[in-house]
Amino acid sequence: VDLTLYGITNDEVDISVDTIRTVTLPMIKRQFGVDDGLALNIVKRGVAPGGGGEISIKLPIAKQLKNIDWTDEGMVKRVRGVAFTLRVSPQTGNRLVDASRGVLNDFLPDVYIFTDHHPGDARNGQKGKTSPGFGLSLVAETTSGCLLSVDAASTAGSAGKEIGYSVFQQEDTSSSEEDSDEYSEEETEGDEESGSDDDDDEEMET
Repeated sequence: VDLTLYGITNDEVDISVDTIRTVTLPMIKRQFGVDDGLALNIVKRGVAPGGGGEISIKLPIAKQLKNIDWTDEGMVKRVRGVAFTLRVSPQTGNRLVDASRGVLNDFLPDVYIFTDHHPGDARNGQKGKTSPGFGLSLVAETTSGCLLSVDAASTAGSAGKEIGYSVFQQEDTSSSEEDSDEYSEEETEGDEESGSDDDDDEEMET
């Protein structure tokens, strides 16, 4: 099967074409043995709301799939990734790479993130066809051969450095929200107890 698909290639809703290319397809090849012509090529990138992206994907027909045992996740040994820019300054991609490496290099040295700049339709003087944007896709390979991925894409008003850090701060944000909720509950309980003491004092004075 040879398909050409058009639309949005990177956003904050679905997994990106980079994850399909660097994680899904390699795992199908490696684990299921499907390797006869399986490929995905990113012709043009497209972000919301304008879209305009284009990819070509080749899917061979497999007669059978072998069984796999995939219970050992392993330890991360290397990280690869791509920082893409579309109709924005190429320096935005460099800021994405710097922000990501600033976090990852504290844990492991084998980190390589390359930049992928797309001028969009601006080269042909048709700036209204594609929306500007940028994003980041990272893939961690473990000692057992597992591939773990994470994606981040730009939203209105977001900066390249913020996107680079946001990949690693999702879990921290949720934990801080839980702490704040627990703190507010403790304050509420303390207010109720202090209120009951004031009522007792008023009854004694009467």
